[in-house]
Amino acid sequence: MALFLFFGDDTYSHRKKLSFWKAEFEKKHGDMNMETLDGKEVKAKDVVSSCAAAPFLGDKRLLIVKDFLRDGSSDEREIMGKALEQIPDFCVLVFSEMGSVDKRTSLYKKLVKAAEVVDFTPPQGMQLDKWIRSEVAGRGGQIEPDAVQLLGDILGGDLYALENEIAKLCAYCGASAEAAARPINRQDIELMIDTTLATSIFKFTDALSTKNIKAATSALHNLLYTGEDPYRILYMIMRQFRIITSVKDLAEQGAHKGEIASKIKEHPFVVQNTLSIVRNFSMAQLKRAYELLIELDTQLKSGELKVLVGDKRDFALALDRLVLNLCV
Repeated sequence: MALFLFFGDDTYSHRKKLSFWKAEFEKKHGDMNMETLDGKEVKAKDVVSSCAAAPFLGDKRLLIVKDFLRDGSSDEREIMGKALEQIPDFCVLVFSEMGSVDKRTSLYKKLVKAAEVVDFTPPQGMQLDKWIRSEVAGRGGQIEPDAVQLLGDILGGDLYALENEIAKLCAYCGASAEAAARPINRQDIELMIDTTLATSIFKFTDALSTKNIKAATSALHNLLYTGEDPYRILYMIMRQFRIITSVKDLAEQGAHKGEIASKIKEHPFVVQNTLSIVRNFSMAQLKRAYELLIELDTQLKSGELKVLVGDKRDFALALDRLVLNLCV
């Protein structure tokens, strides 16, 4: 048996990895020997039964079980943990969890011991810079160092947005498989990319730091009603609070701007802006903010909070409640 657990907030890399595995597996063993099950609907016995099915004209079988640790019932997770030993050697079983997992469950603890575990963490700092350069090079393009930093500052670790914007920038600068392009520079990024999201997120956290409810809700509503994706908004808010917490912690230890930037792997410009508001937050407030953001993120990913095409009222109300909880 080959057993794997994939999870983490970097869903872009997670999906890329799964797509690569499926493509390579199909080349060797055929598509008849691959199956994907939805963890919300499947029972442990169904997983075991599917694993036990003999490969068709091949010697391996690939089974991907999506979000079973998150969506499966506690009873089914318990049964699955006990059934792991029944998985035959010819089956490659992958538990694929989009997002974080509850590490307190018995199934997680058993998988950590028995499986190869991959935690997909969004790249930051130098890792993010490397990813951007690689993505640009893969499209036949080049990019100047300060442009790499600016792109990371604007879009953070949102790899979906980065992929999309890099594709546009490479095309704008003339990159192709046949011809070299001029390097992407800061002016190209400022021209081609709307910086509304990063600016509004900073305005939001700045308003929260002074408990300005009106300004905080206004910043978020401006984003929603100009078409920003709710998942991306929430991701950027969570990223901003991670940065604020790290900067505050290091600043209180006596670290200066350059040291902080080096340790948290963020641009000094980002650290400088953050230092201007950290004094208005206590560590207790930051912890509370992050707990509320994780709760909202879970509601979105589980479908408890629905965001319909053209109707973001429920999400707007949830953000309003978030602001009120953080400002009172």
